[in-house]
Amino acid sequence: MKQSTELQSLLTQNKIAPGMDVVVYCTGGVRSAMAYFVFRTLGYSVRNYDGSWWDWSHNPTLPAESS
Repeated sequence: MKQSTELQSLLTQNKIAPGMDVVVYCTGGVRSAMAYFVFRTLGYSVRNYDGSWWDWSHNPTLPAESS
């Protein structure tokens, strides 16, 4: 388990700072719930896009990058 100071350091290294509006997502919104909990615990403004990629990818009007 990581301490809050270690988590904050990781976020800072990745240019994620308090005051930013953070949206977490994954394939279906389940794993991103853990990230949501961590961000909230650290005091961040965060939202979980619960539809996540499953929802987004089924709407052809939304942008998506393909390789």
